[in-house]
Amino acid sequence: NFGRPRHYYSTCHPVDAGWDDLFFVLVWGAINISALLYANFQAYQGRCILTEYSESQYIGISMAILLQSFVIGVPVMVVVDDSPTARFVLRTCLVFVTVVAVLVPIFLPKMIFLRQWRAHEKRMERKMLLNLKKQRQMDALAVGDGSLTSWYARQMGGSSKISGYSRSSRDRDQRGEPHEQNVGIKIIARHDYEGETPRSGTNADESSHRRRFYDRFHSSASSARRLFDGAS
Repeated sequence: NFGRPRHYYSTCHPVDAGWDDLFFVLVWGAINISALLYANFQAYQGRCILTEYSESQYIGISMAILLQSFVIGVPVMVVVDDSPTARFVLRTCLVFVTVVAVLVPIFLPKMIFLRQWRAHEKRMERKMLLNLKKQRQMDALAVGDGSLTSWYARQMGGSSKISGYSRSSRDRDQRGEPHEQNVGIKIIARHDYEGETPRSGTNADESSHRRRFYDRFHSSASSARRLFDGAS
């Protein structure tokens, strides 16, 4: 009130302020400004380098943030130099922005990439296990495993009557008694040809060819069954 100060704060000033203090500030500022400008120039020159081979993109982001904080922060510090509280808050914010600008663009992309890579490894592992399981099931079908043949029949839309592997067959498996091992062949053949009616407009030669193939297949299957029964 009436031109009198209401707030007081203490500051430190040299008794004999010489040119050396100003020279130190000028040299310090020139070195830092030159380094910042040169770093931004190098980041701009390397902007086209792929991220897989270099981190130029993230370095450019860091340099751009540092340059913006310098251009905005220094004039504001000069304006609020008379307020110790504002000057302290501004310096704290500048230090925080500088640290974040250096650390976040360098480490955050690596953390995101590591998380994505781990998820990709888990997906590939599950896919590999599923493919291995399918391969084992197909190998078991090739050697005539009855249980997997019955599973394959259910997947193909067949029934226990078509597959020929019922509860009694499983009981014979547990007792070690022989049973039919050519079930998988019968499943595929009956699923493809048995009960199939010719479509409208199809050729009669194609229908007769299918019937002849089906008859030859059944005769071969009957011969194989008799051989198997005789061997057992």
